[in-house]
Amino acid sequence: MIGTIVFTVYFCWINNFVIVAQNLIGLRVPASLRGLLLGAEAEVLHLQENADDGQYIFNLKKNYQLVVPGFEMKAQHLWLGDNLYNFTDPDWLLGDRSNSTGWIQQNGMRLRGHNLVWAGDSHLPKWLLEQEPSITSDKAKSLMSDYIHTVVGRYRGKIAWWDVVNEAIDDSTNNSHPFNLRDLDKKTLNRILSIYFLYYGQQIRQYIPCNQGLDFDLLDTR
Repeated sequence: MIGTIVFTVYFCWINNFVIVAQNLIGLRVPASLRGLLLGAEAEVLHLQENADDGQYIFNLKKNYQLVVPGFEMKAQHLWLGDNLYNFTDPDWLLGDRSNSTGWIQQNGMRLRGHNLVWAGDSHLPKWLLEQEPSITSDKAKSLMSDYIHTVVGRYRGKIAWWDVVNEAIDDSTNNSHPFNLRDLDKKTLNRILSIYFLYYGQQIRQYIPCNQGLDFDLLDTR
């Protein structure tokens, strides 16, 4: 008697099989437990539009405690003229009155003010550059005093850190700038403003919470 043995073989084709590993906790919780503060740049428009079907805000809140505005608090965006300002975006972030709140507080975040002076003409308000030939040192000092007290004072107690002077040192090789300070060999308004900010930085302290700080981010390390 001849027996018959039947083998049944199953084949399984897996096409484009992808395993996605998700960190359900994120970076924020473990960082907080270790006393670390993590932050990221964010733009107001993306927050307002709930970009990427909500993933933009979701990942921001899951991984970070601190937000740095992309451009919404720079002089080029805020400062429209002598005693003329556009506070629409920072007001949305922080609230337009001392007793009001904005997106930052309502979402349990903190904000770093960025920045008051960028050491490069390309980031100064156009109207300021156009008036540069007629601006004296005393006028520049007056403009800076008004700008500091208006902008920083508006958000008194709501911003824990300010970048005061940003990238003032030129780290390019063989540059001719004295002390490597960007544009210091030129009679530019930017040079005047940066020097005054080193002085006015002490005045800014009255507007920020105790034990917080000011950052003179002098070097571009990119």
